[in-house]
Amino acid sequence: MTIDDNGIGMGATVRDNLFKPFIQSETATEMRVKGTGLGLAITANLMKRMHGEINIDSTEGFGTTVTITMPVKRVDGPKTLTSLADLKIVWLTETGLWSPRHFNKFFARSRSEFFYYPTDEKLTDVELPTSADTIFILSSANDTVLETWQNLLRAQCDKPKFILLSKSRSDRLGPIEPDSYRIQILPILVSELHKAVTTLIGGQTSETAPPANSQQSQEKFSDIQIRRAAKSILVVEDNEINGVVMLKQLEVLGYSAAIAHNGQEGLQKWQNGCFDLVLTDCHMPIMDGYEMVQILRRKEAEKGLERTPIIAVTASALAGESDKCLAIGMDDYISKPVEMDLLEAKISTFFNI
Repeated sequence: MTIDDNGIGMGATVRDNLFKPFIQSETATEMRVKGTGLGLAITANLMKRMHGEINIDSTEGFGTTVTITMPVKRVDGPKTLTSLADLKIVWLTETGLWSPRHFNKFFARSRSEFFYYPTDEKLTDVELPTSADTIFILSSANDTVLETWQNLLRAQCDKPKFILLSKSRSDRLGPIEPDSYRIQILPILVSELHKAVTTLIGGQTSETAPPANSQQSQEKFSDIQIRRAAKSILVVEDNEINGVVMLKQLEVLGYSAAIAHNGQEGLQKWQNGCFDLVLTDCHMPIMDGYEMVQILRRKEAEKGLERTPIIAVTASALAGESDKCLAIGMDDYISKPVEMDLLEAKISTFFNI
C-alpha cells in the first residue's frame, strides 16, 4: 500500500531518524504537526511484528511517499450474523429525497422482503403491511414528519419497529426507545443497518433512555438539561477537526460552547465573555495553553474574580504532563481522544450536574 502527499516533506537528517521514539522536526509548542514523536516508532514496531515493513521517501518541500508492505491472506467473513430472512422491511422517505434502491441487493441477499415508498407527511399511497413486527426505515429532513409517521404507523400497524435516519452529528445514535433505533445517514453503513435491524428483532433497548412510563425519570432528565443549558464553556483548540468534535460533544451533553483557536484568542474571549469553564489544548501556535492559563490566573487575582475551572485537553503522552498542567494553574486533565463519558464526568465535577 502506497500513500502520497504534497505536504512539507522532510530532509535526509529527519528522514533517517524518523522511526526513533520522540523524534520530531519542529519544536513542541509551535509545531505545525502535533504529537510526541511516537507514532511512526509504534507503526514500525507493529509492521515488524506482522512480518512487514514501512519505507518513507521524502524531499523537503515536495511531499512524502509512504510504502507499507506486509503478507496478507484472504479469510472468510463471520458466519454468525443474525439472519434477516423473511423480515418485512419498508423504507419511507419524503418525496424528492434520495432513493435507497441500491439497498435492494443487501436485503435481497438477506432474503428479506423490501419495499420502498417516496411519500408525504400523511403517508399518501403507502400500502401498509398487515403482518406484525414490520421494520420501517424512516428518512425525512424534518423531525416533526418523522414523529408524525411513527404515530400513524403505531396506530395502524401491529407492533411496528423503526430505524430513524439522522443527518445531525449531535443526535444520539443507537437504541432510543424500545421500538426505535437511530443510525447516521450520509453515509449509511451496511454494518450499522444490519446492527439496527438485529437489535430491533432481538428486543434490545437502550440502557440510557429513560423509561417511557417513568414521569420521575423524565422530569429528572429535563432538569439536568435545563441546568446544563445555562452553563457556558470555552474550548481553546487550534486543530479545526478536534474543535468541531469537542463542540459537538458539548452540544450532545447539553452545554453551550464557544471556540478559540489559540491561547491569545482564548484569553481575549475569556476576558470579553462570561464562561463557567475552560477546556484548553496545551500545545498551540501564537500562545500555548500554559501561558494562557498563567495570564488568566494572574488577571483573576488582580481583579478579585472568581476562579474559572480549567481542564487541560492534550494528546501528549509524556510523563509528568498532568503534573505540569496542575502546577501551572489548571484544575484537571483529560487525554485525547476525548471519550464522551469521561468528558461528562470531568465537567460534572465542577458543575455538580
